[in-house]
Amino acid sequence: RTASQTISLGRMSPAAADVPLYDFELQSSDRGAVRKLSLRGTFDPALGQPLETSGNFMLELIDFSYWPVHMEEWQRLYEISQPCGQVETQSRYDPQIGQILTFQVSQGNLQLALPDVTIPLQHVETRVVCTQDTIAIENFSGQLNEDCRICLKGTVDGYTPDAGYHMILQTDGLHIPLDLWLEPNDPQPDDPFYEDATRPFERQIRRLVKLLPGSPQRLLALFSPTGRMDLELNLDKNSGTEPFSYNGVVRLKDAFANYQHFPYPLPNLQGQVTFDQNAIKIGPLISRQGEHEVSIEARWQRDSEHSDYDVLVDTRNTPVDAVLYQALSASQQSLWSQFEPTGRVNAHYHRQTQADGEDIETLNIDLVDVNARRKDFAMPLTGMKGQIVWNCERADFTITQAQACSGQVTLQGS
Repeated sequence: RTASQTISLGRMSPAAADVPLYDFELQSSDRGAVRKLSLRGTFDPALGQPLETSGNFMLELIDFSYWPVHMEEWQRLYEISQPCGQVETQSRYDPQIGQILTFQVSQGNLQLALPDVTIPLQHVETRVVCTQDTIAIENFSGQLNEDCRICLKGTVDGYTPDAGYHMILQTDGLHIPLDLWLEPNDPQPDDPFYEDATRPFERQIRRLVKLLPGSPQRLLALFSPTGRMDLELNLDKNSGTEPFSYNGVVRLKDAFANYQHFPYPLPNLQGQVTFDQNAIKIGPLISRQGEHEVSIEARWQRDSEHSDYDVLVDTRNTPVDAVLYQALSASQQSLWSQFEPTGRVNAHYHRQTQADGEDIETLNIDLVDVNARRKDFAMPLTGMKGQIVWNCERADFTITQAQACSGQVTLQGS
């Protein structure tokens, strides 16, 4: 019995003349939290429990005042999540395991309650199998918005707060709005996950990011990805007070990103990123726009003493324009302004941590077909080919070919 809920129809009869078992069937009135309840099964008086049952009901918010005291933690979780939907149940008795109970929910809604954020899920479908010792989530999926579903499967080793578990969380159709993150040069660098209270979906995504473990958070802060992508996150924890471990992969399908240390926009980005608590491996990620292509590979590794990283960015047929200028450092922009270049280049960017902890950054540029005009040298140079090498604050250039009026020019210097 639950609040405002009574059994209105029921029967019990012997299962067979020569077997000490009883079949039963119960139906409820169409009132209260558990509506349109039907429950049927077989009961064994010798065991004092059902051998098998099957049920079907529409679930709404339950009044726990009729439940045992030890269910208080489940009551709190239930009232926060506010589940509803069509529920089918099956149970059977196994002499070795005991009761095995299966829940299957369809057409459901749920408030997924996480620390500091509640995610409303619609069209929830799930199948959960419970024994005396374990909870197995064989599948759980719910619609986050019109495009994205969140899926979960795994096992929990018991019913205590410190129980061990293995969970796999996946998204299908996740789309991050273009303006979700702050730009790399935004005036509020202390919080790259700044929230706008007028946009609830974006606020939920930002708060979910803050719940992610350390390495995925650092990855998002470095690249600020948006667009179409999906996440798979594996969580493992042994019983007791030991911390959980994790690993996962982000699959970029048609994304946009900006690398914080070289903020050149990367549209149409595809590839994958793998991570765990000690390492991140990026790429190769490929961004293509017409004949222009950018490839990114990176590695971040942490041990007990220090962390190091290695980033490689290769570009082909990159336009020499204002977009590239904005991605350069102040010293690189200063040199650019002296020559006012246009045209196309190939580039190789490398940033890594040395054994002594010092960061080393180099940028090699191959001039494919570049025009330039130095301010103190009035004659413009066209069709330049050669190479420029930036290493920290120094730039070395070798121009093997250039046209100046009707003559050929070569240049070399620092």
